Amino acid sequence: MGDDDLDLGQKKSSKMYWIIASSVLTLFLLVIGTLYAMGRIQVPEFMTAERDIADPAESVKAGESIYYPLAPFTVNFRQGEGTRFLQVTMTALVESQDAIGAMQKHEPVIRNNLLLLLGGQDPAGLRTREGKEALRERVHKELQTILEQRTGGKGIEEIFFTGFIMQ
Repeated sequence: MGDDDLDLGQKKSSKMYWIIASSVLTLFLLVIGTLYAMGRIQVPEFMTAERDIADPAESVKAGESIYYPLAPFTVNFRQGEGTRFLQVTMTALVESQDAIGAMQKHEPVIRNNLLLLLGGQDPAGLRTREGKEALRERVHKELQTILEQRTGGKGIEEIFFTGFIMQ
């Protein structure tokens, strides 16, 4: 009988602890909420949803770069030497928002031409840095050619590989 009384006492003290802890937490949150409502406490700027996001047009004026990520490209190679496919993710450095609009408008042509270009590569040549740089330059020229034919302007300054997987 003595053991049962001891267990009840521990259960009561454990419940009392949680009641007191939750009461203290509630009181603390009430005080913080009241101080915030009165303007005595402010939320740090990095936690607010309203951040100054640069307008792309202003970025061009300030001389900042505008990057436009292209959707990933995956192509199959002809059978041979174990390498069967290439997956490339690229980002274009563009001159203006107009170039991004042109790339979005002509995306089917861009994807078609780049898939054909990438699929025609020799996997052995792409294993070296020089091979990758040469491919990057060919992609850059292809994009400039497409935009020049479709819009009359080039608009693309550079192409960067942001992902390059061969298997």
